[in-house]
Amino acid sequence: MVLGGTGPFLLPVAAALAARGAKVVAVCEAAAPSAWLRHPAALLRNPAKWAEGARYAGTLARHRVPVRTRTAIVGAEGEGRVAVVRTAALDTDGRPLPGTERRIEADTVGVGWGFVPQLDLLLPLGCGLGDAGDGTMAAAVDDGQRTTVPGLYAAGETCGVGGAALAVSEGRVAAVSVLTDLCAPGRPGTRRPAAERRAVARHRAFARAMAQAHPLPPAWPAWLTDDTPVCRCEEVTAGAVRSARADHSAADHRQVKQLTRAGMGWCQGRMCGPAVHCLVARGEPYAPAERLIATPVTLGALADSGESTSDHT
Repeated sequence: MVLGGTGPFLLPVAAALAARGAKVVAVCEAAAPSAWLRHPAALLRNPAKWAEGARYAGTLARHRVPVRTRTAIVGAEGEGRVAVVRTAALDTDGRPLPGTERRIEADTVGVGWGFVPQLDLLLPLGCGLGDAGDGTMAAAVDDGQRTTVPGLYAAGETCGVGGAALAVSEGRVAAVSVLTDLCAPGRPGTRRPAAERRAVARHRAFARAMAQAHPLPPAWPAWLTDDTPVCRCEEVTAGAVRSARADHSAADHRQVKQLTRAGMGWCQGRMCGPAVHCLVARGEPYAPAERLIATPVTLGALADSGESTSDHT
């Protein structure tokens, strides 16, 4: 197995797989560790992150998993399934350096380039959005986690992806805001909410530093051949997306969707939307298209649906 992309999430995934018996032959991190030296304050204020990273690094070292920095997976080959993974060292813009390509035998490949906030429920409600600082849009909230819609509060990844600790702190701040706005009894004193707001600021600063230290390489579209699948549901290639931009002046992923059907399949653009956006409007943060219909679905309903399907078959 070969893993690649950028961001700290590569380490826990690789460590978990190795600890459970998978043979991880390489972890390819596109960024350079030295990028973190430009963010010393975020590191010093979050020592728990160091310990977490050290545990993952220790697991990878015990299982002899090589971590190659400033390296990316640039291709995969095989008949019916992956057989060979191609990697290459990158320059500062993310272009593969000539003469550095390597071929690694592997039957599995995993690639991750970060996360995108799920805003499907907030957009139809009219919530204002803001630049999350990592190439995505997130819910705009005040220091009490209030959105621009009165009576609606947001916490966690909808405010920008930053990890579980940040989400918990934001949730606590939002809970205090709800009690305060309702003038409800049982509200905590001022000291605890202030501490939670400081925790939110500390974790959010780390998330911003992480986004800057592990950016999507600017030149990544150069890796894609015209036959590279971008939308798997509708089998739309990178060449089709590029043609929509060049021939029809498509300005964003919504217009590309109309011209090529990219994003019209089962996932409705949840998987391919960010990639399509980056190919046509890289300079702008990605915001998903609004979906007008939403309904809650419980885990029990999904389980019942699976059972009824198996009964009919």
